[in-house]
Amino acid sequence: MFKKEHNQYEFNESIFFVPRENGKKFRIPGFRLRIFEEYASPQTTGAANRHNSLIAKDTTWESEKKIIFLFFFAALFLVFLFEGRLFQLQIMQNDYYRALAEGNRLEEIRILPPRGIFYDTRGEKLVENRPSFSIKAVPDKLPKDQNALEKTIRSLSQLTNIPETEIEEKINSQKQNGREEYILVENIPQKNAVRFQLLQKKMPGTALQIEQRRIYSYGEPFAHILGYLGRMNEEDWQRVRKENLDYSLIDILGKTGLEVLYEQDLRGVPGRKYIETDAFQRNRDLLIEKPPVPGSSMVLATDAELQQTIYSLLQEYDVNDSSSLRAAVVAIDPSTGAVRALVSYPSFDNNIFSSRSVKEEYARLIQDSSLPLFNRAIQAQYPSGSTIKPLVALAALAEGVVTPQSTFLSTGGIRVKRWFFPDWKAGGHGRINLRTAIAESVNTYFYIVGGGYQKKKGLGVDTLAQWYIQAGLGKTLGIDLPGEMPGLVPTPEWKEKKKDERWYIGDTYHLAIGQGDLLATPLQITAVTAGIANGGTIYQPYIVERKIDAKGNIFWVKKPRVLTRLSASAEDFTAVREGMRAAVTEGSARSLSFLPLAVAGKTGTAQVPGGKEPHAWFTSFAPYQNPSIALTVVVENGGEGSAAAVPIARDIFQWYARNRLGE
Repeated sequence: MFKKEHNQYEFNESIFFVPRENGKKFRIPGFRLRIFEEYASPQTTGAANRHNSLIAKDTTWESEKKIIFLFFFAALFLVFLFEGRLFQLQIMQNDYYRALAEGNRLEEIRILPPRGIFYDTRGEKLVENRPSFSIKAVPDKLPKDQNALEKTIRSLSQLTNIPETEIEEKINSQKQNGREEYILVENIPQKNAVRFQLLQKKMPGTALQIEQRRIYSYGEPFAHILGYLGRMNEEDWQRVRKENLDYSLIDILGKTGLEVLYEQDLRGVPGRKYIETDAFQRNRDLLIEKPPVPGSSMVLATDAELQQTIYSLLQEYDVNDSSSLRAAVVAIDPSTGAVRALVSYPSFDNNIFSSRSVKEEYARLIQDSSLPLFNRAIQAQYPSGSTIKPLVALAALAEGVVTPQSTFLSTGGIRVKRWFFPDWKAGGHGRINLRTAIAESVNTYFYIVGGGYQKKKGLGVDTLAQWYIQAGLGKTLGIDLPGEMPGLVPTPEWKEKKKDERWYIGDTYHLAIGQGDLLATPLQITAVTAGIANGGTIYQPYIVERKIDAKGNIFWVKKPRVLTRLSASAEDFTAVREGMRAAVTEGSARSLSFLPLAVAGKTGTAQVPGGKEPHAWFTSFAPYQNPSIALTVVVENGGEGSAAAVPIARDIFQWYARNRLGE
């Protein structure tokens, strides 16, 4: 192709031009200058060999071009392969990999704080917290496949001996609550809890819940005060969600008594820890942990030993009585309103609400005709009977209706037109003054000072009602226990509206001796008696006197709160207290006169409709000169106050004198 005589070569950048004989140039594309540097001179020896070399290099270029094409097609193939894989992952298998990606997330674990406990006023521990084990369902992790879910239910049933149908019903009933965890089986034995941990892989969607079980040291005597805990129900759940409180469906919370009233203090603040989990629900890393804040503990004003003693005494009287005893006893410190004892009998063992048979036990309590769940001390509304007479006497003195020396003749009752209002003693008590009237509970005296008689003007219904309300009757006193009832102070307006009847003089007479429509709780009568004992101050009764943190530091102390002050002189109070003391030394409560401490009190026998036995009352305070306790006893349908209520009070005061006053 190249001849030796071709001795002229031309270079132009990377293109090599070879001159021809006809003056035209032969172009060899693609060869750069550096390839032909050795051929720059036509006089170089071995030109023919160099021409052959050029031909060889041209052949090499053809091979390289093939490699370039192969590389190009290989790269193009890889691009298509990559795009196809992306399409498969992002479109065709999107749901699968999205689920895996969501599985790699943060799992929040709530850490329940230790619940605060209760102490009595002398430091006696009233409750304990012990570990309890339950099995909960985690909806996000429950098998979606029905067969797998049935296997979980079957395994759980075999472990706990709970019927499969019961577990299945629980799961179905909770579906409307979405992702909220809930309890499947509670209060399982510790050995079952250990077995569950070993076999948990066979029960996906379930987990062990370690909780606190409340142990109430005194049981029945304190059940109405402390209350009990229970599992969150639908009503509780709606309430805590409405109030935006930090609870879950598996939580245990206060249901009655102090447990529910001070729930937010006692439970503390739950902690949190956040753990990263992979797609297979395996824990990977602990990222954040916020420790819980322990609940506050409560120191009560209540004396546990006194509370226990009163309850035990009522049990003894119940055994000795042919009928079932139903009673209430309240003891208050007259100088502060601190409740030293508050007993409702019969009661119940609040420990049963931590047992697995809670439904059966609760059903039994509900059906019990003696109403053990009913807190008679603050919820029962009884006619007060003669326990109200010291307050009526005080009102009569303060309003100038009588003086301590004023006397009336008791002949067995009074007659107004065709109606006769009897005294309890046939033939009457003779001529009586205020002291004797209180000591012997003379109805005639209180008929006259309450409603008037013949030419003697009495207090009248409006003034009587005003004094009753001022003393705290007809309204709640605000004790820190749920369920307190207000009682009732009837008025002409109330009777017209409620019964569509007018008010008669007989209604006023009944109101003056604690009968008729007048209703009061044992707590209210005790507060009135405490007010007379201390000179006229009606304090708000209270149970909790201090709150302490987990380290034992006091951060809250109850300050006695004055509800009202009775508008009477010191001389008026002295006269009334002397009458109450005379009731013990020479009147209807003479059996207390042999006690080692001086007691002042007033008996009451409250008539009830339906031909039933009257309610037996006794309200009192002691020691007489420097009162430290106001005590009220009421026995439902117990008969005479002097026969049924006074003996119980006598035994309580005897214990109190020996164990609290050192007498």
